[in-house]
Amino acid sequence: MDAGMTPPAGGPLFVVGAPRSGTTLMREVLRSVEAIYLLPDEFQVLREFLDAVDRGAADADVSAAVRDSAFGFHAVDKGLWPGDAEVAEAIVEGDAASSFQRLVLLFATQEQRTTPVFWGDKTPDNALLVRRILQIWPQARFLHVLRDPRTTVDSMQRAWGRSVIRSAMVWRDCVAAVQEQEAVDGQSAILTVHYADLVATPAAVLDRVTSWLGLPGADVDFASISTGERWGSAAGLRGISRVDDDWRSAVAPAAARRVEQICFTQMQRAGFSVELAEAPHSPSPTALRAARVRDAAAVLRAYARERGPASAATYKWRQHAARRRWSSL
Repeated sequence: MDAGMTPPAGGPLFVVGAPRSGTTLMREVLRSVEAIYLLPDEFQVLREFLDAVDRGAADADVSAAVRDSAFGFHAVDKGLWPGDAEVAEAIVEGDAASSFQRLVLLFATQEQRTTPVFWGDKTPDNALLVRRILQIWPQARFLHVLRDPRTTVDSMQRAWGRSVIRSAMVWRDCVAAVQEQEAVDGQSAILTVHYADLVATPAAVLDRVTSWLGLPGADVDFASISTGERWGSAAGLRGISRVDDDWRSAVAPAAARRVEQICFTQMQRAGFSVELAEAPHSPSPTALRAARVRDAAAVLRAYARERGPASAATYKWRQHAARRRWSSL
């Protein structure tokens, strides 16, 4: 443990929201701000990391589990992995808050970002951990990126082949968790940014975010920002393009109605118009089980298109093995 590692004053910042809502684009915009450092890829295992450290798992075991996670895989692939010993050194036994902060700052140093005021992660599923994160870091801030569920679900289908049912439930659960905490904290801890505004007026959105964080305005070249996407039509592109996010031109009425039924209450609270559904309605357990099976096959096919069949199978096996490793710590 390096006693000279001084934490920044601002505190943790988490970008959350349903997948395919624009959270990755928001991360890339924020990574262009000198005072903000977010991990270069989704950490994805924050819950498992916090649990393992709180249980007193050995530093070397936690380091190995991070390395074997999807986040670690991408860090190694990009040449950003600091080393197993260095990551283990960042872990403070029994102190999950300090350990994650030190881990993020270690990666910041790897990227020559040594003086961030705010530091953190963009993992959409962290929306489900808002309450726990605030218990650990009461000063934490959450930037919630919100997109119309009908176009969000359509984007999940196009990128991964995921079913309407499960995509809509993911949107509903992520947004519901944020809305529940917003009712308690208002905008003191959570700021909601609409995807439509981010792609239409990125400079205005960034000004709003930096003002909320108490930071000076940032001069960002939006034309040079990477989308950060590995999936969908925006994969590998640079610049922020204004897109037509009107679900009516892309989503079949039957699918839109199903999304509205599942997301009914959260849509109304978020200010989205419910046009086809008359009341909320959740899928049956049988329909949900069938959707899980179809989605598992669809996601594997999506990875195969991206990486090739053999590499996709190896990658998914690594993910499975990594989950088992966390559970054994």
